[in-house]
Amino acid sequence: MLQIRIASRHVGCVGIFLLFSSVFENLPSKQLQKLGETVVGVFLMAFVYILNNIPEDRQAFLSHVPGGDWSRYFFTLVLTAGAISFFSGHFLRDMSISVIITFGILTILVDCDIHFWVETKGMLFWNQVRLIIDDLCILLGFSMIVVRIDNRIKVE
Repeated sequence: MLQIRIASRHVGCVGIFLLFSSVFENLPSKQLQKLGETVVGVFLMAFVYILNNIPEDRQAFLSHVPGGDWSRYFFTLVLTAGAISFFSGHFLRDMSISVIITFGILTILVDCDIHFWVETKGMLFWNQVRLIIDDLCILLGFSMIVVRIDNRIKVE
């Protein structure tokens, strides 16, 4: 299950780096930005899948975040709405703020408990540190989206 957690974070970092490159180019590329948005949407859906279907991650969430299954449903709803927003390309700034809050809470409460992952789950210390650093990269990327990318609203 460690490989799934690491691979999903890598997909998230790739999506963020694609968005970075599309925003900071001299001639911004809409295709590169759309690819980055799609990859970030895939990351958010993979993260929701992991949170709900991998027993270790579900147990870690339920033991660290107050509210039990109701809070897991809420986090799933917010992250899935973020994924849909990134797939459609609309309301990116607003959904990025929501994703920063929820993903930040999950990073602080669940992933930053290194003792839980190393001692209880048998994960290597440096793998967990790497996941935390990947989470910080993703959070900084969503912050960049809030600052640099405008909300696109569908106008008919």
